Amino acid sequence: MNPRHPLIKELKRRLDDAQDDQTTKDLAQVLYETATLRSGFVLPDTADFAGRVERMLRLSMNVGLDEKVNTYCTVSIVTQTASPNLLITLRLTSYYFVCKVSLQSSDITPP
Repeated sequence: MNPRHPLIKELKRRLDDAQDDQTTKDLAQVLYETATLRSGFVLPDTADFAGRVERMLRLSMNVGLDEKVNTYCTVSIVTQTASPNLLITLRLTSYYFVCKVSLQSSDITPP
């Protein structure tokens, strides 16, 4: 790491001020992991990396660390006919994204 880089300088200042600050620890870890990724290597624990990035995003956007994610899944039948071409639309919400999937009964294979 380049000790003259402004991020490294600020990180050192923060470490000198408070070595036990969780945000400073996360910043140092994300900086190291980002350098690892830029060098073409794989991170051993991408879930932890994503958690640290989300924590930093929440802090920078003033979203509470304890604010819960509202997830839900709805299933609705859009069209129903007497024929075997029943159309089903699923709306799924994952951690960050919402997706909509439409299936016709002809797309579904019985087990």
